[in-house]
Amino acid sequence: LLYGVYKKIGGTISSGTSTVHFSSGTTSAEPGTDLYNDVRFNGPASTITLIGTINVGGTTTLASTTNSPGLSVNTGTINAYGNVAYGNYGTSGSAILRIVGAVTTDLSAAASVRYTLVNGLTIEKTGGAGVNLTSNTDISGRDVTLQSGTLNLMGFDLLDIDDLTVAAGTTLTCNG
Repeated sequence: LLYGVYKKIGGTISSGTSTVHFSSGTTSAEPGTDLYNDVRFNGPASTITLIGTINVGGTTTLASTTNSPGLSVNTGTINAYGNVAYGNYGTSGSAILRIVGAVTTDLSAAASVRYTLVNGLTIEKTGGAGVNLTSNTDISGRDVTLQSGTLNLMGFDLLDIDDLTVAAGTTLTCNG
């Protein structure tokens, strides 16, 4: 559980077993270039400034514990190589969420989600990989961009999308 300012300046992160929990007491995070395992952005109302890019190989969890105004993650980029879960009320903010990599992963959202990142969701999968929805997912009026790979809705609904962009050479599947 991290509070205050987090800046990775040296040492090694265990990408296979590490869990980093950015909570409401964290004011800024500068993760460096390491690949983290599980990363959780959750807690009550506050703002975390993400400086640079955080690379997450395991599960990325975005879960505010309060409905209004909720936890906000601003600036920076989250590169999610593993599963992404919007829990509780979700997380707002201007950070960019990119689901990337060569392995098929899951995107899920709790029914109570009210907030998603302002810059929406970009899927950039390679090598035939994709993203599978595992629940109805409310994007809260944000953009969804399928830049490369596959987005498989698996019979679930992607709700409240502002713009859906499906690039040439990608695949959008509705029922598996």
